[in-house]
Amino acid sequence: MSRKKLILSIFLMAALVSVGMILPAMHRNQTAEQPARKKQVPATGKTTKPSPIKENASLSRLQYLGFEDLETFLALIQIEDLKTQMVSYLQDTGYRNITSVTFLVDETRYPSNGETLFQFSLSDGSKLPVTCLTADGTFTFGENNQQIGSLGMSDMRIYARQTDNSLPAVTTEEIETMQEGGYEDTESTASTESIAENNTEEVMP
Repeated sequence: MSRKKLILSIFLMAALVSVGMILPAMHRNQTAEQPARKKQVPATGKTTKPSPIKENASLSRLQYLGFEDLETFLALIQIEDLKTQMVSYLQDTGYRNITSVTFLVDETRYPSNGETLFQFSLSDGSKLPVTCLTADGTFTFGENNQQIGSLGMSDMRIYARQTDNSLPAVTTEEIETMQEGGYEDTESTASTESIAENNTEEVMP
């Protein structure tokens, strides 16, 4: 064997040994990187979509038209509560560019005992039904009767008791001596006695 062939065979042997050592090391590195990439991918495999931007600025300047007619059905504090819940409902349901809400007093209905159905017209031409439960003053919005917030003890609304300080203070004893009601007799005692005498004469034989 010539010297050149010996040197060439040595180089080939060294190349094979190096390839046999490098390839397994590269394979191990690739398999270690694949689980790391899988961990970075969300478990659901779905990309989260950003929530739609709601135009709260327009709703904060919402005009309430015809709401003075609501005073026939609701107290002023309930009307203010209705306005606040209505803005929350419009924001939660994605209404945009709503500039005014008009109360349609002629379309007020009573679907059942203890319920009052109000109709409101929005500036975009759509209508918003609102049901009021007269038992506790709860409002539900839309056709699905969606309720804003919860009715837990922490969210219970307390309304101030209205009193009239112009009325005089009266004790229990004074109330007991007062007349129960009606008007005093306007007939004279003489006419009463004559009627009683006539009745006795008719009874006697």
